[in-house]
Amino acid sequence: MNYNSIPGFGVLSSAYFTSLIIDIGRFPDSRRFTASFGVVPKMRSSSDSNPNCATTHRGDELARYLLMLCVLSHVKYRKDSVVTRMYRRLMERGRPKREAMVAAGRKLLTVVYLILKNRRMYVSDSEALLLSHEDEKSQREDFGLKDVTEESTLE
Repeated sequence: MNYNSIPGFGVLSSAYFTSLIIDIGRFPDSRRFTASFGVVPKMRSSSDSNPNCATTHRGDELARYLLMLCVLSHVKYRKDSVVTRMYRRLMERGRPKREAMVAAGRKLLTVVYLILKNRRMYVSDSEALLLSHEDEKSQREDFGLKDVTEESTLE
């Protein structure tokens, strides 16, 4: 898979996540994907209150541990990514480090989901992402393929 393009993911974590995910198509959206790893908050809302709760801790415990190691590595070596910016913003607001790590882990899992779903490599720079999308469009035109998103907006 394309995990090795994500800063923070090594050979061991990539192999372990691949063995857990098996087929990305079985997850209809990123919310269900992150929920399968147990990094989403529990729901205990009632008509009077909606408290902030701990995470569900569903899924594989070792996967969550590896995810936290990936987050630490990603935040340390990738200063300009969306995951790092989110982590630093939560830390500046005075959130506990563990809470900021879990939130950044969920964001990193969302990035993993999008990479696997779209079969792309990790790109941290938004301009490079736009360029890669334009390059892909031109390659499709060269082969006579239409872009599905453009076709659906015309109808």
